Amino acid sequence: MIIEELLNTRPMALAVMACRIESDVLRFPRDEFTIDFNFCGECCFDQVVFAKIGNEFDHENDHTAILHRQIIPTDTIDFELYKDGVKVADLNNNTLGEYVDLGAFPIPTYKGFQLDWNAVLVAHGAGCYKIKKQLNILNVASTKTSIKYVLQPYTDEAADETVRIDVIQNGYIINSEFDYTGMDWPQSVRFSGRFNKKNPDYKETVYQDSTRRQTQVQDSIIDNYTLELSALPSEVYNTLNYEMLLANDILISDYRLYNPDIFRLLPVNFKEFSKTNAFRKSRRKGFVYKFQPRYDDLIKRNVR
Repeated sequence: MIIEELLNTRPMALAVMACRIESDVLRFPRDEFTIDFNFCGECCFDQVVFAKIGNEFDHENDHTAILHRQIIPTDTIDFELYKDGVKVADLNNNTLGEYVDLGAFPIPTYKGFQLDWNAVLVAHGAGCYKIKKQLNILNVASTKTSIKYVLQPYTDEAADETVRIDVIQNGYIINSEFDYTGMDWPQSVRFSGRFNKKNPDYKETVYQDSTRRQTQVQDSIIDNYTLELSALPSEVYNTLNYEMLLANDILISDYRLYNPDIFRLLPVNFKEFSKTNAFRKSRRKGFVYKFQPRYDDLIKRNVR
């Protein structure tokens, strides 16, 4: 047997494995997942918003959240409001809502605006509005235009058959464009739809003695609600399904004139997607969602 020992003429520098370079993570922009700037795939989705001059009841005055972020420090972000194609305002102060500049959020690269449609109605009147983001991100200039917002004076009759969903975002959603941790960021959207109270769930806990006699220990009742929405484009229902329903707080208001129950900013917890409806010759979908009350406190106990 002949044994030949071959030397490694190109040894690996193992010491390099112990080296580390710390640097900031550069996240490149992608399609946004926010309700403010959805591009309607079928180009015909109008977002109805209401406001009532002289009335500060929150459920009668709608708001729209706008949010964007820098990638590098030289990026610029500007928000603008247009009515019937004509620019009417720069959204860079608190005149038409709440302006949150760079550095004011827990993540300082975020810039946001909470548009108050009541202030818009007072300043510019009812009509068709769009919001534009004028951006220069990574030295690339672009403009992003929102869906159309149809602003109307609030009346019970005008808001009939609509539902408003308000949420408070706080936390990080993996695969979302934004990290909401510490922000308590409000989002609000109004749809054509119905919010209904269904049969409640009844739960009982009993004690059975040796004679098989049952004695009540604890009984509880929890309400069930369904939210029915129809004919939404994917840009809208994806934001609702994959972001808003994951919010820390969900409040629902129903404006149906003949709903047996009155719901104004009802705190609820999302439970399940009950049903999905597809439509022939349309890319839109309808959904039925199940909710339960935020507070499960209708409980009867026997204390000895």
